[in-house]
Amino acid sequence: MRFLGLIITLAIIGYAIHIYLDSPTDRNAEIKPEQQIDQATQAADLMNQALQRQQEKFDHTN
Repeated sequence: MRFLGLIITLAIIGYAIHIYLDSPTDRNAEIKPEQQIDQATQAADLMNQALQRQQEKFDHTN
């Protein structure tokens, strides 16, 4: 169970890093800094939610 939580967490972190480090393309050239901050905030919120769910599952198994 912990392994699955770790895999999910790493996938979310990898996705957030991918969004953050994505090279500028036509799609990303139009994104303003405020939008990037909003996307990063949303990614961080998703990571926090996933970590909370995994922590709750871990607490219930013990």
